[in-house]
Amino acid sequence: MTIHGLLHIPQDIRLCGPSWVTWTFFVECFCGDLQHGLRSKSQPWANLNKRVMKMAYLEQLAVRFDLEGELSMGEGASELQRGEKLYPECAWKLYQDLLTQY
Repeated sequence: MTIHGLLHIPQDIRLCGPSWVTWTFFVECFCGDLQHGLRSKSQPWANLNKRVMKMAYLEQLAVRFDLEGELSMGEGASELQRGEKLYPECAWKLYQDLLTQY
């Protein structure tokens, strides 16, 4: 599994840019999810712990009972959020073409 993942690194760098850029995007999204769970100023760690635990519960339920569709964010999940930008010159077809080459 690890070797298979390593084989995709050059392709991912060509499609997504440097690894640190892609990693930063996902980490910032995760931090934003955690930030929505902060409600207490006196005990923020308790809020963060509960938020992470509930996210893990939902992921396990989705995997175990095949509930990805039911637990998704719905129709609005594909819409752009604040700060996101769509680049039409980055075509999905290019990604699919590269996948078929390997």
